[in-house]
Amino acid sequence: MRNNLLTAISPAISSLVNLTSLDLYENQLTDISNLETLVNLVNLDLSYNRIRQITGLGTLKKLEVLYLVNNKIEKIENLEALTQLKLLELGDNRIKKIEHIEHLTNLEELFLGKNKIRQLEGIRTLQKLRVLSVPGNRLVKIENVEELTDLKELYLSDMGLQDIHGVENLTNLTLLDVSNNEITTFSGAEKLEQLNDFWANDNKAENFNEIEPLSKLKNLQTVYLERNPFYFHDVNQYRRKVMLTLTQVTQIDATMCRQPNS
Repeated sequence: MRNNLLTAISPAISSLVNLTSLDLYENQLTDISNLETLVNLVNLDLSYNRIRQITGLGTLKKLEVLYLVNNKIEKIENLEALTQLKLLELGDNRIKKIEHIEHLTNLEELFLGKNKIRQLEGIRTLQKLRVLSVPGNRLVKIENVEELTDLKELYLSDMGLQDIHGVENLTNLTLLDVSNNEITTFSGAEKLEQLNDFWANDNKAENFNEIEPLSKLKNLQTVYLERNPFYFHDVNQYRRKVMLTLTQVTQIDATMCRQPNS
């Protein structure tokens, strides 16, 4: 029932007790109601509506996937019963704090981009997390992620980070996105031995030597480094210098690369 003009969820839906997936994307819903009997729901998409509060989900104990993108939600709450959740998407809302999700210990993917969050917190117990995405918030440092050792992908772009300290223990990380921040040094990235993708374009790294430690990462395939100060120092030779320094990579910025002849 996506892309309609629904302003409310009809009580008639309550008879669909065997329903496992419900898509109400892009309507005009202002609240969550009349879903209590849908106890077999596994997937629920309420994105792009006008919902202000997370309510009415307490009986949906089988829910594994919940999308609430682009609503008007100010607080994470009322998720106590959803202990089977594997994916929670709350991007593009008005959330200021990560809270009331410590019990969601089966969560594998958490998306909180484009909110008003100032601190990474309340996630230490989420030991099964594989993907954590919080770009476009108000973070100035990376913290409280040390115990998320199974994390594979970490998205932290478009904020005020000045370094990447705090990720050193995330040794299973394959993708790190810290693009468009205030980062002056990439120190710490060289410890991420499983890293395939390092996105750090549009930062404040002055010295080209910042990328040299990345040469130790044998699995590194893709780097985004353009529009750092060192890029502007020698735009014409930038790609060649990166290829000579990071001989293992196959993509620099948006372009595949061939290693220069020695």
